[in-house]
Amino acid sequence: MIRLLMTLLATFLLIGSAAGATIHVDWTGAGDHLKIQEGLDAASPGDTVLVAPGTYVEWDIEMRGGVVLSGDGPSPNAVVVSASGVSRVFSCKGLSQPCSISNLTITEGVADPSGMHGSPQNCGGGVYCCDCELTLSECVLAGNEAWWGGGVFAGASCSVAIDGCLFMSNSAVIGGGGAIALEDCTASIDECVLEGNSGHLSAGALRCKSSSPTMRHCLIVDNSANGDGGGIACYAGSSPSVTSCTFAGNYSFSFGIPEAGGSSLYCSGGSSPTLSHCILAFGQSTQAVGCYDAESQPALECCDVYGNPEGNWVGCIADQYGISGNISADPCFCDCDNGDYTVSEESPCAPSNNACGELIGALDVGCGASAIEVTTWGHLKALFR
Repeated sequence: MIRLLMTLLATFLLIGSAAGATIHVDWTGAGDHLKIQEGLDAASPGDTVLVAPGTYVEWDIEMRGGVVLSGDGPSPNAVVVSASGVSRVFSCKGLSQPCSISNLTITEGVADPSGMHGSPQNCGGGVYCCDCELTLSECVLAGNEAWWGGGVFAGASCSVAIDGCLFMSNSAVIGGGGAIALEDCTASIDECVLEGNSGHLSAGALRCKSSSPTMRHCLIVDNSANGDGGGIACYAGSSPSVTSCTFAGNYSFSFGIPEAGGSSLYCSGGSSPTLSHCILAFGQSTQAVGCYDAESQPALECCDVYGNPEGNWVGCIADQYGISGNISADPCFCDCDNGDYTVSEESPCAPSNNACGELIGALDVGCGASAIEVTTWGHLKALFR
């Protein structure tokens, strides 16, 4: 809730407006409007549209520039916005002022499968962004699907900040980016959980094309791709900066090509991501990192690559093992079978047990003789179960 309030404050400062009106949406009739779209249509820049707890069956909801949309509940589960499989849930496009969506569950969005290949109609089942600036915070995106970007698609002239969100069971049914697809845009992804998402061709969790986002303190687990990049796939010169993230249990299918696949990360087209203080462990297939071409050169520092069936420090990252603090050792998760990716106090990823002297991975020590409390955002996933 503290982060939510900070996000709302930052949005108001960015808009540069004095405190605007609060417009209440309540399906029971106790507010100003019954529908979210009605509340947005009535809003002016600087206003907040506050949505009362309940389930709202709406689709193709058009955001408004300069407006904050927020659920008025103790957690994102309190306010559910479902497109009921009819169309996508939210669109943010052609807005001259930034907008914000927070504290909602966004579900059952389906981008139009009848659109032409790569057209906007079949991108972004949960949220579609183009030519706009969007902050998406403290939201759950679950069970959405599209050709590209099952949960979120951000395209040309778009700037998106995704903070403290859970992406679960979203799918890219034809293309890639089960949770998130970025194309020709700028983005930051912080303190998020991307779990159990799938990409048909590539990128079970995150697909980057001509985009170089920052990604920090994220948990990327149990995602799958029928092609490249169970976790992240990078194309067309994308060079994301990935810091303090944990990749575990992701799956990719390499079609029998040794340099393809990449259960955690795949690079193509001169893409050169940098990974710092990350764990890439226990992939369900292929090597941890795959590169299609010599021009793609991922750089790893203070990373632990371990337990991947076709190799850890092999292929395009083979020469980085043992330097820059890179290791290959069991990260000693406390209980990954039950979704606990904190590490034990004996883990080589704990700050006192590695040459970098800093935490490796997204979550701190959570078990052992002197276990400490995990970081506050580490409770995020448990909040939605």
